[in-house]
Amino acid sequence: AEYMGFYYFAPGWFLTLSNTFLPIVFVEKRHWSRFEVGCLLAVFSTMRLLVYLTINKHINSIGSKTAMAFIGSIGSIAFASFGFVLFIQNDVLFTIVCFILRMMEGAFINIAYMYSYGVLMDLFPNKRSFLAGLTLTISGLSMTSGPFLGGVIFYNMGFEWAYVIPGTIALISSIYLGLMSPPTIADRTIVRQLSYLTIIGNPIGILLGYIQFFISLSYAYMSTGYAYHAFNALHLTFTTITALLVIGPGTSLCVSLMLTFLLEKFPAIDPVYISLSSSCIMLIALQLIGPTSVLRIPPIWEVSAIGCLLMGVSVSLNRISTLETVTRVALHRYQCPDDVDARSLLHQYIRICMSLGSMCGASFGGLLSDFFGFAASGTIISFFGFPVICILSGYLIDYRLQKKSIYQP
Repeated sequence: AEYMGFYYFAPGWFLTLSNTFLPIVFVEKRHWSRFEVGCLLAVFSTMRLLVYLTINKHINSIGSKTAMAFIGSIGSIAFASFGFVLFIQNDVLFTIVCFILRMMEGAFINIAYMYSYGVLMDLFPNKRSFLAGLTLTISGLSMTSGPFLGGVIFYNMGFEWAYVIPGTIALISSIYLGLMSPPTIADRTIVRQLSYLTIIGNPIGILLGYIQFFISLSYAYMSTGYAYHAFNALHLTFTTITALLVIGPGTSLCVSLMLTFLLEKFPAIDPVYISLSSSCIMLIALQLIGPTSVLRIPPIWEVSAIGCLLMGVSVSLNRISTLETVTRVALHRYQCPDDVDARSLLHQYIRICMSLGSMCGASFGGLLSDFFGFAASGTIISFFGFPVICILSGYLIDYRLQKKSIYQP
């Protein structure tokens, strides 16, 4: 199980490492716009979305050793190779190679990631809810270490080594995990009579999916453009920027660990209200991260740091509580079996919403930043979340007045 945890660590580490330093380097050295950088960063999430939509039902035919050793190795090599793209002088060839490598990273790393989730669900059938939250906690750990460890390598050794070193570690780990993993997944029947309509065919599932989309949209907007904004508008050093970028994921890690154990020990806690609260926190964080001119607050790093902290709290609360809420609705309201098929499909649904949000946040957030600036863009993005928060609040109030539960059949 501890070996499988690597595949929840690696994608987040790779993603945050790229989001932190790539925008600054590409804008300054290759004169890309922030929209172009956002589109490049969105490729990873786009490929993750395609993987979850198309590959999941064929995962049995891939096999664990192939998925871990071969597919994971290709993704790791693609990530390591990305460190050398700045040596390409031709702009057209440079752009093509960048997008191809990002597509390879997103596809192959996430196939191995998806497979490891099924293995964990099979190995520990009595701890599935706990492991689902724990995997998201490990993702938070990767987002914490990505900017910090990547910053140390970037400042001392250069851009290329910030990709070569973790990519090489991932390559070695992929081969080792391929040798250690089980030969097959036991009794997987993903093509059984389970569908998204069975799992999320209710207003709660749809609204929570959209909130997950909004949270990921906001976080991708921040992670894509914040470093460049802090360097130019807040006039911070690279060391200070790295420290600020660690605040959010670090807070997310602590909150994720706490919430995972709370939901495990106290199942009476209703996670849907935690998910709703997380979206409200994100609305506040979007105003402070810049900070936005609407608040009439000068652009100082202390306010921005509070925004980073609140964003980390929002992300961690939302990911775990949303998955737990959708799971309870599926198991209790729609009487779905608590097996690998249902758990994998639920996890896949959450990951799809996250991928859509990350994809749109990186590209759309970059476009907004080019036209309106990073700080004002946070206020614009907040309008995507406010209406659905009001709708979900009204829906839950209606259930409370009727003295009913959203989990009742």
